[in-house]
Amino acid sequence: MPIFAGDIMVKYSDGSTVNNVIQFGQWFSKGSSEYTHAGLAVSGTAIIEMDGHGLQEHDLTSQNAGIFYDVFHCRISGVGQGAAETARMMRGFTDQIEYSKSGAFTSISRSTGLATTDKVNTLLDNLLQGGSEYYFCSGHVVLCYIIAMQQMDAMREGAFPTSKIQAVFGLEDVCYNPSFLHQHLMKSTYFDYMGKFKGAQCVQPHDVEMQAL
Repeated sequence: MPIFAGDIMVKYSDGSTVNNVIQFGQWFSKGSSEYTHAGLAVSGTAIIEMDGHGLQEHDLTSQNAGIFYDVFHCRISGVGQGAAETARMMRGFTDQIEYSKSGAFTSISRSTGLATTDKVNTLLDNLLQGGSEYYFCSGHVVLCYIIAMQQMDAMREGAFPTSKIQAVFGLEDVCYNPSFLHQHLMKSTYFDYMGKFKGAQCVQPHDVEMQAL
């Protein structure tokens, strides 16, 4: 079973000090605390993820070959691919995009409904003027999805009204820590759980019927 561009990859705790701290914090949040990180697949063998070094692209067959993930595939045609393209676009501003430690921890208690803000234009205006942006891992994944749907709505004349975007992700991106994102995706009718992966290889598949919405 392959990984597709746009698939959301939620990492199991690896026992490191950083993962243990995140795991501890998520005991007070929604979802299972065993999920401590998330990234976005941009091909069958590569992931873009926010870590302590900023926005990084890593090879799932080498650098991340030993990491276990639960993988989720978006059922809405084109949205996952759009999210992957958004992540690739943002990689062009690597020096201006930094990891937000405070954002990661405050996401545990945040619950703010998704606003109608045009996120991509706000983002690009700041980056093109030399400003900096700050994200944590799972929040960045959700942001890429929201931007992709907003862009598809603009290009396809109302294909993704705010109400539909809110049905996919009902809260602001800063509200989704890894454990809550995993819980949300498991319950969502817009995502299929593909199974447990080690790096780029599926080690425990989940049988699903792939059908675009």
